[in-house]
Amino acid sequence: GEEGESAGRILRMVDAVAKSRFYLGEAAYQEFDEISFPAFRSERNLPGGVRRWWSKKQGRAKAQEWEQMLRWMEPEDRRNQIGSVQFQYWVEKSFQPWMKRKDEARGRAEKLYLKVVVEDVPQWEIAAAARMGDMYRSFMKALYDAPIDPSIASDQELVDIYRDALDSAAEPYRNNAIKAFQHCLRVSTKNRWF
Repeated sequence: GEEGESAGRILRMVDAVAKSRFYLGEAAYQEFDEISFPAFRSERNLPGGVRRWWSKKQGRAKAQEWEQMLRWMEPEDRRNQIGSVQFQYWVEKSFQPWMKRKDEARGRAEKLYLKVVVEDVPQWEIAAAARMGDMYRSFMKALYDAPIDPSIASDQELVDIYRDALDSAAEPYRNNAIKAFQHCLRVSTKNRWF
């Protein structure tokens, strides 16, 4: 009797620790989830901030030469050129910082979820693995769904090259999502927990 009671108390404590760690991971997951993908919107003309960034990046003379060249372009080519500069600005000032922040938040949450796995309590281990898989899948999907540079949108070969580059960037997230979901399935199958 007393031994069984003591073992039951220990199991409840381990379960409580795993549950607590899972909910700490959930708080970090919430932070990860709230970092939304930065929208890209091309405008007809370069906004002032983009123009200053482009001038600094290209050098003043080269940027002015580019602006002069725009005046003689066909409207569609002009839109594509302006859209491409805005896209480059978006990649550097919005997309790359988003990726960094999102990946850092994912890493913080993952560390907390891995502490749940160590406790070896099936229901919380399964939940933690599922959340890790979901974070990787979410990240991968955002990369797959990233917008296309307007200057290449009409050239299927360039679009394919761009998409291949995004696919390569998304591949590690895809592989880690698969691993996390496989772990989830293994633990649930082993423990008959569906």
